[in-house]
Amino acid sequence: MKKLLFITLIIFFMTQNSSAQTGTNNTTEYLLLFRNVSGDGKYLVTPEDMQRAMPKWQAWIGSIARQGKLVATNPVEYNGKVVSADSVEDQPYLVKKELIVGYLILKAASAEEAVAISKTSPIITEYKGSVEIRAMIPFPQQ
Repeated sequence: MKKLLFITLIIFFMTQNSSAQTGTNNTTEYLLLFRNVSGDGKYLVTPEDMQRAMPKWQAWIGSIARQGKLVATNPVEYNGKVVSADSVEDQPYLVKKELIVGYLILKAASAEEAVAISKTSPIITEYKGSVEIRAMIPFPQQ
């Protein structure tokens, strides 16, 4: 847990630097949702597998930050709630037995650039997971 906090702090400070370095308005922010295969009430990837992949994640995210394209990133906990008008369910929302395990907000010139960067993500190269890419729409300035 301490290592995860340390990594999150490093990423936070990298994000602050990358935000200051980016001065162009011709980029769009894209939300990358990392999905991985899930089992009954737990991740199928072991903590040891996650630990072994951590340097690859750090290198990949660091590369994005050095380019001034990183806005924010974090892993997400397995447990969650799904809220609807009729109920609150204490379970993660599974799509095709895949679960959102983290996110990254990326500055990119186009959806194609976001796809190219996503294809190099450890969730794809190491775990055969997937990345959902959604353009973020800023609220209009008043």
